[in-house]
Amino acid sequence: MKRMKKIYVVIWVLMIVAGCSRPKGNPVITGQIEGGAGETIYFELLEPNKATIIDSAKIGKDGSFALYKKAAGKTFYQLRVGKIKPNSNVAPSSNIMVLVTDSTEILKITAKYPECSSTYQVEGSEETNLLQEINHIMMEGQLRLDSLNAAYQQDPDNFNEKAANQLLVEIQVNQAHKMKEFAELHKGKFISLQAVAMLKPEDNPDLFNETAQLLGSKFPDNVFVNNFVTIVDKSTRLAPGTSAPDFSVTTPDGNPIGLSQFKGKYVLIDFWASWCRPCRMQNPELVELYKKYKGKNFEIFGVSLDQNKEAWVQAIADDKLTWAHGSDLQYWNAAPAKLYDVQYIPFNFLVGPDGTIIAKNLTGSSLDAKLNALLNSKPM
Repeated sequence: MKRMKKIYVVIWVLMIVAGCSRPKGNPVITGQIEGGAGETIYFELLEPNKATIIDSAKIGKDGSFALYKKAAGKTFYQLRVGKIKPNSNVAPSSNIMVLVTDSTEILKITAKYPECSSTYQVEGSEETNLLQEINHIMMEGQLRLDSLNAAYQQDPDNFNEKAANQLLVEIQVNQAHKMKEFAELHKGKFISLQAVAMLKPEDNPDLFNETAQLLGSKFPDNVFVNNFVTIVDKSTRLAPGTSAPDFSVTTPDGNPIGLSQFKGKYVLIDFWASWCRPCRMQNPELVELYKKYKGKNFEIFGVSLDQNKEAWVQAIADDKLTWAHGSDLQYWNAAPAKLYDVQYIPFNFLVGPDGTIIAKNLTGSSLDAKLNALLNSKPM
């Protein structure tokens, strides 16, 4: 009996020790979340399409919290208050705070719950503060777009579509200018990746290449950097001045047709699909351009990302697309789309008589001006 009591005493002592134990070391992230009392805050590693919990803690009655497990290498992380919500990370209602940090930084966070993404402030992480600058640039543009949409919803009949399109271009140009300035100012920093990713590689080839080289050598094992380097490699491979890769597809009549068959002519490779509304809206412009330049050593090669042959053939007839067409009917798995790294449609490549890429994704007046310069400045 005495032995039994001794065992109970040992267990009771162990339970007290376990119940009073604290994490070893000092906290690496502390803070105050106003309105978050009783919620759980999660520290998560971000990867493409995935968030892995590193640490978590209960937020105290006074809104304070402490997290002890360190980040690993420099990359994107997030603090999430409460359950996962389907909001954008930069939306005013988001419960998520994105960080750019590593194992060397000690952070202090303040925020209001549930509007964490628009209210959080960070001490101890320069690159997180720079990320917030990028988010501010994005939100500025989004607010202007929201105002434009509200004006349309209020009075659609008197909405000035031409002026709205001009304003839309102005918003896009202004945002791109600010992002480029930011990326140039912070070259070599991990966060420059986020700014450069908001730009078009065809408009900023030198900046994309330099960023890929700098970050690729500095963060060789980072998944976001490696994905970016891959995109830049593909973009460089298809940059103006490089050779357009040859490919072969099948015409609506079942015959093979390849890009090499257009050698000696200027050819616009037009990636489109019958189910793509923007493509169908753009088709009348292409019809007019084809009429204008067809007799001047110019052709269009329509490459469809359709799956349904009947829908594809019907769209060709309905839109009066009288140029050459081909498809392997594999939707986004279409071999030519993968070869040319087509991420959205409509998308096009203008190829010269020698098989060299001249330009990418020219539309409307820009495409007309380019063709006019190429085809009307020299005898055919």
